[in-house]
Amino acid sequence: MLDPKFIIENLELVKAGTQKKHLDVNNIDNFVELDKKRKEIQTELDQKRSEQNIFSKKIGQAFGEDREEMIRSVAYLKKEIQNLEQKLKSVLED
Repeated sequence: MLDPKFIIENLELVKAGTQKKHLDVNNIDNFVELDKKRKEIQTELDQKRSEQNIFSKKIGQAFGEDREEMIRSVAYLKKEIQNLEQKLKSVLED
């Protein structure tokens, strides 16, 4: 089994090897696309989690209406995070 990083860094070499073994080269292209999607989703997910952490820390120090607004923002971020986690899970299963 090849390392995913090796496949991406040596795409043409891997494709040539795949063709020599009479396997479908499109699978390699699909793998690269899925890995690209995975990285994009993971980056966005990390950003949302970071935002959530920042808001959570600020909530402890906030009072009144500001606090309520921050709580709503965190709830919204939590839903976005759950959606991104579902997308990531779907990409990883493919």
